[in-house]
Amino acid sequence: MRSSDMKKGLVKRVLIPLLTLCLIIVPAFSWLRPGRVPGAYVNRCQGDQLRNGKPPADLVLLGASRTGFGIDERILDLNVPDERVASTEKLVLLGSSEADANLGFRSYVRNRGVPKTLGIELQFSRFRGENAPKRQAFSLTNRSYALFGARDYADYLGSMSDDGEIPWTDVYVRSKMNSPMAFFMRHLEVGVDYALRDPVRAVDPFEGCERQVLDVWGPVAAAPYTNETPTPSEKSLTSMSKNAQRYIPINLDSSRAQGEAAVLRNLVEFARDRGVENVFFYYFPSFAEETLAINFGALAEIFPGTDVLDFRQLLWDPLRPELRLQFTDSAHLNKYGAYEVTKKMVDYLTTGEGAVK
Repeated sequence: MRSSDMKKGLVKRVLIPLLTLCLIIVPAFSWLRPGRVPGAYVNRCQGDQLRNGKPPADLVLLGASRTGFGIDERILDLNVPDERVASTEKLVLLGSSEADANLGFRSYVRNRGVPKTLGIELQFSRFRGENAPKRQAFSLTNRSYALFGARDYADYLGSMSDDGEIPWTDVYVRSKMNSPMAFFMRHLEVGVDYALRDPVRAVDPFEGCERQVLDVWGPVAAAPYTNETPTPSEKSLTSMSKNAQRYIPINLDSSRAQGEAAVLRNLVEFARDRGVENVFFYYFPSFAEETLAINFGALAEIFPGTDVLDFRQLLWDPLRPELRLQFTDSAHLNKYGAYEVTKKMVDYLTTGEGAVK
């Protein structure tokens, strides 16, 4: 074979594939920062909140969609004295788990800084599966592979291991939990898949995000509840009642809840170790919830010294019976319910009163 043919064969078989691999792998390392994987979450701009370089808010509210639709941060900023809370930011992780919340706050602190106050939505599973293994609560949802950085995952895993909750054999021998390397490879797989679909977005996944307001943590336009406030239609009420039947009582003694509590306990300890001055929980009821409230006495034993705001006490006011109907669906408050809940949080942050006793 002639020398020129050998060179062409070498270029074709070795150099071109190698260069192609580099074009994929090298940009992918930038995706290891929070939110950099393009397009693999509900809204690509959500990742920008975790790494935009802005100073941290005084108050961060960490939760899922109930927080997104149920609390109006503008009311908080207007009514809470600046010496207590000068600015509020909601960190809303749609369809999240306690593990996602833990990792999300770690990412926020690493990239944005430490807030003065942290409010955490209680998300204990209200669906069947309470007898699932405890470790199931330690796992992340699939979207976390795009939204969070691999370094933060390694920190989370190591911290839970230090707590004695995740044995190293479950990670490196029995593969019951993803190792940091497995997280990285899954992260890389997601990134490459979406990058091949949209190479431009892979280069700049946050283009235009500074001009976009995300409804799920943007202003909810909360409005006061009055005697003239309309109630949802009969059709809506029937639909919400039917959907609410899927919820089951929250059993803090179940194996799954014990795992969820362990992740939350780790999150609270992390926040306090990093310098957060005040950490509190808040609880949103579901529509028509009568007996599903968490046993707050047992909760106080699990999280000593951590206040809990029970919005069920407010919404289930016997003097305002139609207030409990102010939902958009079986899980989320409408703007009237959101106003009442937000005002209760204003009172708590201003006076320190109103938590479950």
